[in-house]
Amino acid sequence: MILAFLLIIAVSSHFRHKIPYEIFYAVHHLVFLLYLVVIVHTLDGAQRNGTASRSQTFKWFSATLLYYICDRAAMHINHRYKTKLASSSAVHGTNSSQMLILKLHRPVLFDFKPGQYAFLRVNAIDSHWHPFSLGSGPSSSYLEFYVEVFGKDSWTEKLWRIINAREDLEGRASLDLEFEVMGPYGTSIAKVEDYSHTLAIGAGSGT
Repeated sequence: MILAFLLIIAVSSHFRHKIPYEIFYAVHHLVFLLYLVVIVHTLDGAQRNGTASRSQTFKWFSATLLYYICDRAAMHINHRYKTKLASSSAVHGTNSSQMLILKLHRPVLFDFKPGQYAFLRVNAIDSHWHPFSLGSGPSSSYLEFYVEVFGKDSWTEKLWRIINAREDLEGRASLDLEFEVMGPYGTSIAKVEDYSHTLAIGAGSGT
């Protein structure tokens, strides 16, 4: 059972750009069943009866699972903000690649550091949260996101269609699109106040 769960998760990860995000997200919750099986597997009779002393690895798995539950609970009690687009751009790249540049009005209480990310949700598409790196500076009045479009009918592709269709009207209608922002999360990339100049090189942005 443990091997079967691992194989299912591995296969869905390999095809993550070809299957709907919702299915990919749901399948990865099998890891909880994997943890449960491991916990049950290590609770053997010999250890409980005192006839043998064996490593009870369920303690480590239980601690990890508890840490995840606390992290998710902290995430859901974190501040969530509703905001709208200040501007947006639908960019066509080489080899049919596509990218969205989103510039959201920054909520007053949303403070972040370089290297952190935030979750975005657009109820016009679905009710799921999607993590993306923050591309604007901490002193900016806006939150900027650079979103690469992955796969037909993916969340990013649906957002692309909405932005691209509304930009046909000279970009004015796109400003009515409402976003929900949750965060920030992650650790700052460095103590930037200790340096006069910073150079960052990235192979991608967000998730």
